[in-house]
Amino acid sequence: MRYLGYFVTSPKNEYPEGEIKSTQMVVYDYPIVGAMTIVKDKTTGVEHRIFVDAYTLEKVEDKPATETEPGIWSIYEQRLKNGIDNNLRHWQKSDELAKSIEQAAVNKGVSINAAVTEENIKKLSADITKSRTDVEVDLGATVYAQITS
Repeated sequence: MRYLGYFVTSPKNEYPEGEIKSTQMVVYDYPIVGAMTIVKDKTTGVEHRIFVDAYTLEKVEDKPATETEPGIWSIYEQRLKNGIDNNLRHWQKSDELAKSIEQAAVNKGVSINAAVTEENIKKLSADITKSRTDVEVDLGATVYAQITS
C-alpha cells in the first residue's frame, strides 16, 4: 500500500541516521487521524515524533499538550485503566464459561473437535433447563416510544 511506505520513508528522509522505534495511529485534531513515528537519533540519543496525516499523507506539525489544548494524543494511550481491567474480567468470565462447556461435553462423551451432530446435541442438551431467553440492558439514554393499536 502506497501510504504505509510513506509513513516509513518520511521519517527516514528527515532523520537518515535515526532508528525507527515505533509507529502508532493517533488523533491529532479530533476526529482527524494520522500516524506518529518515533525516531531516535543514533548520534544524540534524542527521540523525535513525526506525524503524517492518514488521508493526505502530508506531514503534520507536532503539537504537545498544554493546559488548554489536548495536543496530539495516541488512541492507545487514551484507554482507561479501569476499562482495560473491566474488559479483562469479561474476557476471563467468557473463557471460564467456554471451558466449562468444553468440560461438560467431554464428561458426556462428546468430542468438541468432531462435527456437530443431532445425537451430540441431544447428549448435551438432555439436562439443560431453559429459564429465560430475553435480556434487558439499560443504555442510560432516554427513549421515547409510541404504541399504536
